[in-house]
Amino acid sequence: MAISYRVLVMQEIESSVQSNMKDYYKAVRFMMTMLLSCLLAVLIGMWLDEKLHTTPIILLLLLAYAIIANFYLLMKGMSEHDG
Repeated sequence: MAISYRVLVMQEIESSVQSNMKDYYKAVRFMMTMLLSCLLAVLIGMWLDEKLHTTPIILLLLLAYAIIANFYLLMKGMSEHDG
């Protein structure tokens, strides 16, 4: 009886740890995607602003687009996970 209870507790703990690791992986993936897209937006924006002499208009527009798009994808992913 005590052994089966211990097995159930250990399985529950293992399941909880796996669930937490999946959430951790999703958070890290979102942060890396956000970092990369914002970095690309800034670099491309700086280059375009320099070429078109529009400093900092394009940089700010691309950065805002990258941030909004990333949060949209985050919300879309969360709603698919819930549903």
